[in-house]
Amino acid sequence: METSEPSEPEPNPHPPGHPSERPALVVGAATSVQTLVTMCALVPSAIAPTLAADLGVGAGAIGYQIAVVYGGAMATSMVGGSVVRRFGACRVSQAALALCGAGTGLAIVPWLPALALASVLIGFGYGLTNPASSHLLERFAASRNRNLIYSIKQTGVPLGGIAAGLMAPTVTVGYGWPWAFAACSALSLVALAALQFVRRRWDGDRDRTTVLTRSPWTDLRLVWSDPALRRLSIAAFFFSAVQLCLMSFLVALLVEDLDFGLVQAGALLGAVQASGAVGRVFWGWLADRVDNGPAVLLGMSGVSALAALATTQLSPDVSVAWIVGVVVVFGFTAIGWNGVYLAEVARVSPRDRIGSATGGSLVFTFAGVLAGPSAFAVASGASGNFTGAFALLAIVAIAGGLTFGSARRKKGAGGGLA
Repeated sequence: METSEPSEPEPNPHPPGHPSERPALVVGAATSVQTLVTMCALVPSAIAPTLAADLGVGAGAIGYQIAVVYGGAMATSMVGGSVVRRFGACRVSQAALALCGAGTGLAIVPWLPALALASVLIGFGYGLTNPASSHLLERFAASRNRNLIYSIKQTGVPLGGIAAGLMAPTVTVGYGWPWAFAACSALSLVALAALQFVRRRWDGDRDRTTVLTRSPWTDLRLVWSDPALRRLSIAAFFFSAVQLCLMSFLVALLVEDLDFGLVQAGALLGAVQASGAVGRVFWGWLADRVDNGPAVLLGMSGVSALAALATTQLSPDVSVAWIVGVVVVFGFTAIGWNGVYLAEVARVSPRDRIGSATGGSLVFTFAGVLAGPSAFAVASGASGNFTGAFALLAIVAIAGGLTFGSARRKKGAGGGLA
């Protein structure tokens, strides 16, 4: 593997749009938005057994609900770059929160079609977050620690899972599941209002002449035509499938296969998400340290595969400590990859097309989310339990790692994928 010669750091091509802007504020806001939209998306998973029983479906059907969410996300991510350039990244973040607030508000209605439509709205909001946040981070906070910055922002995903895992089961047991959705809706709208204080200066670079009627395949073509972006995106397809299956089916596995209580299972989901949050920061730091994001992703895929295989051996007779250890290690790797991936996408993308490249690449990520939980639902139905279906995730994790098996570093600054 070739390594790059030492070179002077390149100047930030996206200098701050406001001289007094604090990068920590931008990172904090982007992380908060990511946390809230993820919480909105994962509340149904955190209360899957109770919600499914009230709606008259099996707990495994949560995989299809997650697929609907990310199908909506795929649709908006395809045009996310253009929308960000036209309206501004902060305004688009507000729109994402509005969609998620509306979706969780609609989910209060105890009717399966209402939950399906709510999932679409939440998905539309989710798909707008990463193109907007990548634009803001590159403009205000990009530095030599790019992997770490993006990984900190991406802790919003496991933090949203923690919030869903701790809040939703507790509220459901105490007050009923509609109140869990109501809490998400209210928090989303509060965050939307808070962003209004910074919107004008954060959106100072928006271009009102940007055409929104162009082909939605433009961003996809940008990604597919670049070997580095293409490889990153294909790997993300596999990694996202593993991550979402773990997040979506862990509570169902713990309750139905391992005899955990709903609140206890929700707490363990929160612990797994916390492990993933720590993992994102660690893997981002490591990728900056070794200056090789693809190699870090390859190692993570191997650990995820081993953890998935260990999960297949869990049973009610296994000690709780061992169950906790296995799933926490699983979360540390399977939930920890996103920051390194998004930082790599931003680094190898054309400087003026980061939002578009991020949106186009995320189409593959969301495709993995669509395929993964749906395939897992089928596998769990065929095997008769959730535990055995985790063997599928070991295969998928290995496939993601093999995508980087022949990766090599370019000569020159940054050492990107060849």
